[in-house]
Amino acid sequence: MRTRSSKGLIVLLSLTCLPAPLLTACGGASAKVSYTPATPEQERVFEHGVDFVAALEGLEGRWREDYDRDLQQRVAAADFIGIVKIGTTLTETDPEQRVTYRLVGSVKRTIAGADLKDLELRVRQGQLGFPTIQENLQRIDQREFVVFVKWYQDDQGERAAHFHLSPASEQIVTATESNAMIAHKAPTGDVPGERTVVHNN
Repeated sequence: MRTRSSKGLIVLLSLTCLPAPLLTACGGASAKVSYTPATPEQERVFEHGVDFVAALEGLEGRWREDYDRDLQQRVAAADFIGIVKIGTTLTETDPEQRVTYRLVGSVKRTIAGADLKDLELRVRQGQLGFPTIQENLQRIDQREFVVFVKWYQDDQGERAAHFHLSPASEQIVTATESNAMIAHKAPTGDVPGERTVVHNN
C-alpha cells in the first residue's frame, strides 16, 4: 500500500510540474487564441438573435439601408460564417429562474473562417436577441440559417460566441458571400486544438 501511494504521489507531482502547454494538450483543452474584443456596435449586430428576412425585394429605403449596413458589419467582424441546420432546441432554467436557450445544429457549409462540424449556440434571458429566439423556437427548429459568429473568451477562459442567425435563402446566402468576397474572407480549413462547440456563459 505504501508503494502504491508513493507512486501515485510521484505521478501527481510530475503532472503538476509539467509545463502548461503539455497539460493543455493532455487534457484536450482548446488551443489558446487571441480574440479581439467586440465593440458596442458589434455587440448590437451579434446580439444572440435571429431575423427572418429571406427576400430583399420587400426592403426599401431606410429598411434596406439598415439591413445592408448590418450585414456588412457582421461579415467584416465575423470570425466564422457558415450555413447551419438547427436540429435541437433546449431550454435551461437556473436557480434564479433565468432561462437559457441552447440551439444545437450541424454545419452544412463554411463561408468564412475555420471549418466546424457541429455548433451549439446559447442565448441567455436579458441578452438583446433573447426575445427573437424565445418567440420563434418552432420556426428555428429543423431549419437552415446563415450563422455569423464572433468569438470571445468568457470568465472561465473558454471560447464563447456572440452570434446572429439569418435565413439560408438563396438571396441571403448570395448577399453574404458577396460581402465576404469584398471583405476578403474565405474558409480557412481546420484549426487543430480548437473546440467545435460554441457556447455563451
